[in-house]
Amino acid sequence: MVRLFRRRPVSQTISVALQELGKQYAYLKAVLGRLSSRDKALFNECESMIRKGNKTRAMVYACELAELRKLIKTVKSAQLAIERVILRLEMLREVEAVTRDLRSVLDITQKVAVELSEVMPEAALQLSEMNDIVSEVLSETVLSSNPPITTVALETEEVKAILNDAVKVAEERLMSTIPEPPETPEPKPAPIKGAEPIAVSATYEEKAAEEQNGNHTFRDVLKDSFKPDYSSPLIEKWVLGYAKKNMGEIDVNKCASELNILSKDVLKALESLHLKGKIKIQT
Repeated sequence: MVRLFRRRPVSQTISVALQELGKQYAYLKAVLGRLSSRDKALFNECESMIRKGNKTRAMVYACELAELRKLIKTVKSAQLAIERVILRLEMLREVEAVTRDLRSVLDITQKVAVELSEVMPEAALQLSEMNDIVSEVLSETVLSSNPPITTVALETEEVKAILNDAVKVAEERLMSTIPEPPETPEPKPAPIKGAEPIAVSATYEEKAAEEQNGNHTFRDVLKDSFKPDYSSPLIEKWVLGYAKKNMGEIDVNKCASELNILSKDVLKALESLHLKGKIKIQT
C-alpha cells in the first residue's frame, strides 16, 4: 500500500494531543467553577432555611446539594484523569527525544564501524558491541499511544511520602512569607513612689453638725464614716485640697460649708484618705 501523505513525527503527534487535552482541561475547570458557585448558593439557602425553622425546604436543598456534589466529584475525577494523561504524554515526549538521539548515534556508529572494519578490526569490533547495546536500549523503549492509566492509590507508602514532603515544603514556603513579629521588651514596672501623708488636725462641733446632718450625732456620723461605702473620689480630692490649703488644719463643719457638702461626707473623705495613706489624722 502506497502512503499518499508523510507520516507525522511522534513528537508532533504528542504536541497536538497535549494541545487538545489542554483545551478539555480548561473547559472542565470552567465547569467546575460554575458548579462550585452553585454548591455555595445551595448551601447558603439550606442554612437559611434551617435558621428559619423550615426543615422541609432545608431537606430539599440538602438533597439537591448532595446530587450536585456527586456531579462535582465526577468532574474532578475526569479533570484529574486528563491531567495525568498530560503528564504521561509530556514524559513520552521527553523519552522520544532521547530515543531519536540514540537512533542518530546508532546510524553514525554503524557507518564508522563499516569504514574501520578493514583498517582497524579491533575498533570496529568495539563499535559493533556498542551498537548492540544501543539497539537493545531502543528495542526495550516502547512508545505507546495508549499509556496505561491506573487509579490513584493514596494508600501506598510512596505516595504518602511524596505528599508529606510536599506539605512540608508548602509549610516552609508559607512560613518564609510571614514576617516575624518584632521583639518587644517587657515593660519594666515603674517604681511606685509613696506619697508622704499630710498631717491633718480635724475639729468637729456636734451641734453645728446636727443642724446640717439632721438628728445624727457625732458618734453616728463617725460610725457611718467607717462603713465600706466611702466618699467619692471627687469629694476626697476636694477635702485633700482643702487640707493642703489650710496647712492641715480642718474644721469639719467649716469645710463642709465651704465645699457645699455634708459634714459626714467630709468625715468619710478624711477616713478614706487616712486609710489610703494620703493623710495622717492627728489626735
